[in-house]
Parts: sequence; structure tokens; C-alpha cells
Amino acid sequence: MGYVATFDAGTTAMKGALVSDDGRIVASSSVLLDLLVDGDRREQDPDQWWRAFCKASRTMLAQAREALPHFNDADIVGVIFSGQMQDLIALDGDLRPVRNAILYSDGRADAQARKIASRLPGGVDRFLEIVGNRLEGCLPLPKLMWLREQEPETFARIRHVLISSKDYLIARLAGVCVGDVAACSTAGAMNIRTGRWDAEICGCAGIDSALADDAADDVDYADGACNPVKPVNPAYA
Repeated sequence: MGYVATFDAGTTAMKGALVSDDGRIVASSSVLLDLLVDGDRREQDPDQWWRAFCKASRTMLAQAREALPHFNDADIVGVIFSGQMQDLIALDGDLRPVRNAILYSDGRADAQARKIASRLPGGVDRFLEIVGNRLEGCLPLPKLMWLREQEPETFARIRHVLISSKDYLIARLAGVCVGDVAACSTAGAMNIRTGRWDAEICGCAGIDSALADDAADDVDYADGACNPVKPVNPAYA
């Protein structure tokens, strides 16, 4: 029998479940996460997401080994992630966070959103047409602009930007920065017609679109097969 490990990297907890191929939940775990609040600012430590994921994984494996006499770790045939999105997760060249993640509920970048609107021909209406979201400070692009203005030394270390907590876990597991189109559409920078980062909007924010993760499906559906972009790092298998 095969099993799929599923994880939800939420705001309050890392939740996991191990599901058999006949739909039974054979193990589960939930690990609480810290939310760092300062006025209208909301942050979390991406490395705490990782530690919580590892803890939840170990708990679920222990439960499965106890409950299923013939269970073997190799019986896990896939891993599925979901998570909060519209975050700003800034990484260095080694895929390590340069600072805490700035969350979707953070309100510090309203001034930067107004700057983008003033620089974009057509303003907020044009932004909505391209991106499909209203131009607000809660979007990751204005937050990245805020980071460049307010924390330039930190900004200079950034080599990759992720949008969803699950994408950080995938980066740690597989060593690749990717994101699904649904999550990337909340960045405030993706053209909803092309599924790619919009150079004009990124330029209005003074941001290089090459910083962001690939706004593409993180699986290959060629020939009807669903194949992961990259195998899991053996150290974490």
C-alpha cells in the first residue's frame, strides 16, 4: 500500500497528515507557530516553518510505524504542500532567509503601493487589468520595495523571492525556487494573462523581476505524467 504525506504551512500551525491510497488518515500532527506582531506589522521565521515541518514529519512517521506493522518509509510515494500565500520570503544565494518573512496580513507598505500607482501609466486601473488584484500595501511587491528603501543592506543580500510558505519548504527539500500560479498571482507583479512576472510593473517598483521565483506550475504534466521538478535532497528523504 502507498501513502501520501500532506502538509499545510499555515499562519498558526504546521499541520500534517499521512493518507493511505484508499483515503484513510493513518497519522497526523500539528505544530504551533509563532506570529511576530508589532503594530500593523506581521512576520514569521521561515526556519521555524522548516523546524515545525521536520517535527510534524517525525511524529507522523512514528505514529505510522506504531500503527502499521508492515509500514516502511519507502511506502510514502508523494508529498503534497499547501500554505499561506501573499508573503514576502526573501532568500540569499544559499536559499536561506535574509530576514523574517513579511506576511500577507502586514500593513507597512501602503506608501510604496502609492508610489507604484503614481509611476504606472494608467495607475491603479491599469494595475488591476494586468495583475487582477487591487494595488494595496499588503501585496509582496510593495513590501519588497519597502525592504529596499528601509533595509538596503538586507535587500542587497536577496537573490530569490518566494510568495508562499510552502514554497520555502520545497526550496529546502529540493533546492529549487518555484511557485504555483495561484500563489504567485498574489504577488502584485504577475501578469494574469501570461503567468509571468510583468516587467513594467516590476520596473515601477524598481525591482528586478529575475529575483522572484518561477511563476509556473511546479510539476510537469507532459505526456499525462505528474513529475516533480527535482528529487528531494537525500539528506531529508
